[in-house]
Amino acid sequence: MRRNRKILNRIFVLFIILLSFDVVAAQNRWWVAIDDGTDKYWDDNANWSTTQYGNGGASAPTSNNLIAIFTGASTVDAKLRTNINKIKKLKLLNGYSGNINLNGYHLASSQGPMINDGNVLVTAGSFFQTWGWLYINSGGAITASGDGSRIKLGHNLSINGGTLTAPSGGNNRFILRGGFNLYGGGVFNHNNGTVTMSTRWRGTPGAAIRIDAGPGIGRNFYNLYKSGNKHATLTTNDIEVEND
Repeated sequence: MRRNRKILNRIFVLFIILLSFDVVAAQNRWWVAIDDGTDKYWDDNANWSTTQYGNGGASAPTSNNLIAIFTGASTVDAKLRTNINKIKKLKLLNGYSGNINLNGYHLASSQGPMINDGNVLVTAGSFFQTWGWLYINSGGAITASGDGSRIKLGHNLSINGGTLTAPSGGNNRFILRGGFNLYGGGVFNHNNGTVTMSTRWRGTPGAAIRIDAGPGIGRNFYNLYKSGNKHATLTTNDIEVEND
């Protein structure tokens, strides 16, 4: 009994240590770029602070232990000039009205982005990726355009009042591993592209396809392709696939 108690105590201590590492690791970085008429780049430390209204000079969020936050404190556009292969999370909120221009590079996050305001521009050759649940709420947008733009979501997609313009082209330009949820007021512009559902959950219902208002402009698919042996289920209303 005493030996078992010692083992449990060690496991508990190890859990607390790991939890404390995770809390320390998740650090906020606030976009505070100054509008002086020049391009402002994501990887430039001068554009980031450890507080919302602080001065620049903090390390730019380029690794998995940092959260990138854009608010009305600075509505200056942000531009990539190098790949940001995995940050912890991306948040656009509280009056941010600028654009994050991927500019042909890769922006990825381990946790799902929260896009409440502003616009993420997935331009030609750019790749927007997350392993988490993507929320695009009222005031927010993700806009894919140009040849070779790609979006890959490792979890669900929820468009709730915001707008998603998908990449054009065939399979694997827009990959969704979770459910597709388009709520009232949300807009999905298919851009003559294919939504590839490579769902991750076994059993029924699996991943949901939910379009609250039913077929219509800004609510239809152009192509819809299902891959793999996991389920996808139409949960409410009808859907329209225009090119099928």
